[in-house]
Amino acid sequence: MREQRVDVGAAQDPPVIDPRSIGSAASPQPYVPLAPGSIISMTGVRLATATQTAQPPYPDDIAGTRIFIAGRAMPILSVRPEQIEAMVPFDVTPDTTHQILVRRGATYSTPTPVDVAQTQPAIVRGTITAMRGGESFAVTPQRPAAAGDTLMIFCTGLGVVEPRVLAGAPTPASPAVAPVRAVSARIGGKEAKVAESRLAPGLVGVY
Repeated sequence: MREQRVDVGAAQDPPVIDPRSIGSAASPQPYVPLAPGSIISMTGVRLATATQTAQPPYPDDIAGTRIFIAGRAMPILSVRPEQIEAMVPFDVTPDTTHQILVRRGATYSTPTPVDVAQTQPAIVRGTITAMRGGESFAVTPQRPAAAGDTLMIFCTGLGVVEPRVLAGAPTPASPAVAPVRAVSARIGGKEAKVAESRLAPGLVGVY
């Protein structure tokens, strides 16, 4: 009789989160606070059984993987065995430490503490555009912005918004959904006038 070995350990072993990896998906930095409404990323092992990407409105379960913060299920953008991207709900209490855990099937990770701040801005790389003389263009080293240009900057982590929107759902075009906390900007160390700050219509978690 031919011997056949079946490895059942992987399915039974729990997911493991690397605590250093939990941070903004726009600008990952270790041990930086999260903010309500942020799109975050984390890495680890056995986080999911498959690689899968969702479309908005984002679900809180993909391929049997769920992620929780402060006991709240988080909308999930994508999962891989070694990485998850998800969104922090807008109503998670800030200025305190919460716990994140991952459930894969019937197994749970060890709860991992994370700090949640009211805001934690992070610019989405490669998304700054400038308006000059009626022309809009992407700001690059080859075509930099200049004094007097109007800049549009896409970012995450500006916190709670009004009117309230459902986490994981695309932002409506009207009415404008704006962060409740004032937004300021500095360019080259100098204060820049902020004409408007709001969630980008049609996108999720992007200001």
